[in-house]
Amino acid sequence: PSPSLSSSPSHPKPCRTIGSTHNRMLLSIVAFFIVASGRAGTSDGMSADAITELLNTNAGTTWVGGEDLANGAEKPRKKQEDALRLYHVNETCNDGSPAGFYIRYGDPERWVVFMQGGGWCYDLESCATRKREALHLTSSSNWANSMPAKQKGLLSRNCAENPGFCNATHVYLRYCSSDGWSGSTDEETLPGFRFRGARIIDATFEALIDDHGLQPQGSSLLYSGCSAGGRGAMFNFDRVRAKYVPNAFGLFDSGWWLTIPPLSTANGSLPLVQQAQIGYTLFNASLDATCVASQEEAQGWRCFFAPLALPYVEGVSLSQVFQYDKFQLGRDTADSKPPYSHDVAQFAEHFRAAMLESFKSVLNESEAHNSSSIVGAISPHTSRASLFSPACYDHCSIETSRYSKTALSSPSFHVSSSLNENSSMNAGSPVPTTLATLLAHWFDRNLNATRERMKLKGVGKEGVGISEIDFPAPITEQPVVMVDVCESFNCSRNC
Repeated sequence: PSPSLSSSPSHPKPCRTIGSTHNRMLLSIVAFFIVASGRAGTSDGMSADAITELLNTNAGTTWVGGEDLANGAEKPRKKQEDALRLYHVNETCNDGSPAGFYIRYGDPERWVVFMQGGGWCYDLESCATRKREALHLTSSSNWANSMPAKQKGLLSRNCAENPGFCNATHVYLRYCSSDGWSGSTDEETLPGFRFRGARIIDATFEALIDDHGLQPQGSSLLYSGCSAGGRGAMFNFDRVRAKYVPNAFGLFDSGWWLTIPPLSTANGSLPLVQQAQIGYTLFNASLDATCVASQEEAQGWRCFFAPLALPYVEGVSLSQVFQYDKFQLGRDTADSKPPYSHDVAQFAEHFRAAMLESFKSVLNESEAHNSSSIVGAISPHTSRASLFSPACYDHCSIETSRYSKTALSSPSFHVSSSLNENSSMNAGSPVPTTLATLLAHWFDRNLNATRERMKLKGVGKEGVGISEIDFPAPITEQPVVMVDVCESFNCSRNC
């Protein structure tokens, strides 16, 4: 497997309680919802006892042996510390070699599917460079037959590091389509390059159901990815829920692109907007159908950008967004790295302000839809989108140890979902502040709500299937919105 796309910053920066521009702007555009109780508008956080109970419950579960497969499936389970093994699927990478995924069996009712990131290419030059410098992202010809048993982050078997999913069945979907998991081309659209990311996803889920024990009516799924994988998970999430696993929840890490003009293009890279415009046609991109339908003719490329696309996602999701996203800041500043010059430092703060402003599209349901603005897209589904946003210079943490270490530095606020005059803000409540702990709590709350709905609908009784739940329209807990308002660059804890 390829190395992580990002490296950990050298050290965290101290933070100050903020009372300046960032704070006023954040509190004017962001509602902070913490889902630790079933009552909207309460100030109850997730207590230390509740977190401990959650950790102990997961840590005490072991999934070993063929008896763990439901419905009499014959494929034996591997021991939970086994390496992840490679399986190929009936779809192809850029070069025509078979696409595939790695799997390690665990709880047959709790699955994690993680989609690898790794940018994309969009013309002859960028694709030739990609093939030359990152062959593993265009072909399976040099993939290993297994991934090591010891993984970090979301695929870790360490329940202290990965409290919600340490014992799940883990699937690592390798990226070799170079299209942000969006492509659906029949033939090559560049010499030696076909783009079939969306088709690879379909082939993978068909294989998981047919051959590996994923149960459409019995399994719960965390459908996740980072960077290009995070955007791809977002684009394909509603289709995956509708066709394969209705009881699925999305985790989108570092897939939040902005449309702001770059400070410099001296590194020769086209601005992301132009890349998206080219890629939309080149890939025959399969993006969220509702989002694309909302755009003017030939403007579907805009749905590559999360601030516009996410409000149209009907499933329940949680996005991790780093306010100083390392990938886009690098692209937009000709690959500059900290410590920054004065001009680049100013641009970094402009970038953070634009990032915070872009959250409006997901969080502020009272604004009118404005189809001419990436930031103005509001839809009825925004209440299903949760957000965790550290003020870190980082990118893609969920397959690293930072998944369980990076935390918010600023006080947490609780505001009722209606944003009415009686909404209260309360600082200092005991809330989960790392993504790992928050994710475990958020997933189980929503999973239990969905199961309750299944029970009310009689799913499982004779003649009543999961389709009776009226997906996609799950009952959900209040959205979780946690945005760090610390004042300085890279100022969240353990960035």
